Amino acid sequence: MSRLSVVVLGIAWVGATFNPMPLKAQSALPEEVEIKLVNSMSDTLATRLNESNCADFNELLDGAQADAEKGSQSGIITQVLEDVKTNPKLRTIVITKLGAPLLTRTLDCNLTPVGALGADAAGIQDVTQLSTALSSLLGASDCPTFGQILDDAQANADTPSPDPNLAGVNQILAQTKTDSQAQSTMIATLGDPLLSKVLDCNLIPFQALR
Repeated sequence: MSRLSVVVLGIAWVGATFNPMPLKAQSALPEEVEIKLVNSMSDTLATRLNESNCADFNELLDGAQADAEKGSQSGIITQVLEDVKTNPKLRTIVITKLGAPLLTRTLDCNLTPVGALGADAAGIQDVTQLSTALSSLLGASDCPTFGQILDDAQANADTPSPDPNLAGVNQILAQTKTDSQAQSTMIATLGDPLLSKVLDCNLIPFQALR
């Protein structure tokens, strides 16, 4: 797997494999402490994403993949980030704060996985339809499939696909990069599903917080 087998896409924050770890019955920390930690970590990572160029972003994704492949790690931060996956309050914090930065960097770095839409891409007419189609695609993907989708997007980031089915969606993406309203539409529709998949597949680059 390549370095993009994370977010697109910041998304190995808990340092586990693609398969979720068994859940602990109760967190070792009070919820209010975890909320403060998750807010702080999310703010830090959002800043890193917002300030990163594409090379920096790919480096974050490299680290996320490496951490995911190492398997479970001990420590308070690892436990807190594992709790994020099952605590709705913590999960909402992460998705709210990181959804837009992750999707924006994914868009800017040509990592939006439109190639995975295949022939279905030919019928897409606007950013709303594109975002909805990608949201459905991510929702139906398991973690290994999601990793492969992102690998393929990374491999094609610098070379436009010759597939005629993708001509229209590539034009939509190009326009979205300079259209703030279109970006808002994509973030509103795709931000949560993208980050949820990245989070559930343990692919958020938590090494940025070290």
